[in-house]
Amino acid sequence: MEQIINFNQNFFAKDKDQYYIMNSKRSFKYNQDLSQKNHQTISTFHSYGHLYEPDIGNFLVRIIKPGDVCVDVGANIGMHTLLMASLNADKTENNADKTEKSKIISFEPNEKCYNELKKNIKLNKYKTVEVRQKLLGEKPGVESFYHASDKDSGTSYALKEIDDQSLNWEKVKTSTLDKELKHEKSIKVLKMDVEGFEGNVLRGSKNLLEKDLIRYWIIEYTQHCLARNNDSLDTLRTLMEKHNLEMFILDPSGGLPKFIPNKVALKTFTIPNLLFTKTKHLNEDWVMEDIENHIKPKSLWPM
Repeated sequence: MEQIINFNQNFFAKDKDQYYIMNSKRSFKYNQDLSQKNHQTISTFHSYGHLYEPDIGNFLVRIIKPGDVCVDVGANIGMHTLLMASLNADKTENNADKTEKSKIISFEPNEKCYNELKKNIKLNKYKTVEVRQKLLGEKPGVESFYHASDKDSGTSYALKEIDDQSLNWEKVKTSTLDKELKHEKSIKVLKMDVEGFEGNVLRGSKNLLEKDLIRYWIIEYTQHCLARNNDSLDTLRTLMEKHNLEMFILDPSGGLPKFIPNKVALKTFTIPNLLFTKTKHLNEDWVMEDIENHIKPKSLWPM
């Protein structure tokens, strides 16, 4: 069943001492199949009037502009890919030249999801999206074990050594972000959700990190998934700190990402998305923050 997702994008700008907010209506479509667990999860967010994974979705809406290059690692059926494409594919007269430079590169190793993703891109007639059916890791050409879940594609994952013999596994050779993105000169945002393989993918991004080619790194943090690859929040944070990247937590309400000092531990029962970037980038891209809901949250002041 074809579903249309409508949303608003606010543009914040400054001219001398004046701040301006401009609103634009956006939309994209996808093929929905509620017999599948991952589709049910996606539909739940939409039923409450939210973008899928609103912490990621709202951040992307705020920072992506026509002409941006974006990367989606672990794209599944493409909810973030489609959102990215809807934001950087603005073909209005003022953005015609910028749109020519727009690009989305999406990676999805699961064959079923890969095929669904391609169909969703075709449904929207997006020309800026390139999909690659590849498993990313630490080194190119190295075999890893990949489990493609029949019950929920959102829980498919890769390991260097099998941890559950009862599951179906296949050997897949990995590529790396350094290899796949070697021709890219500047990337606005990269989103990564690979069910615990994030550390391996980041270690395969040495050149991208050293040259500071990616402005915003969005990384899912799932403690137990990282642990099965001998990774943790500390290993991710230490790796990114070496490249002078600070850690933030994305805000589901769309507010300015929350800075987390490097010695502060995280306590959470849900799955947050980390943002690694430099404060100067947020200074340049965020422009203004509406703090009314922060000062007077509805939970404290229902009237």
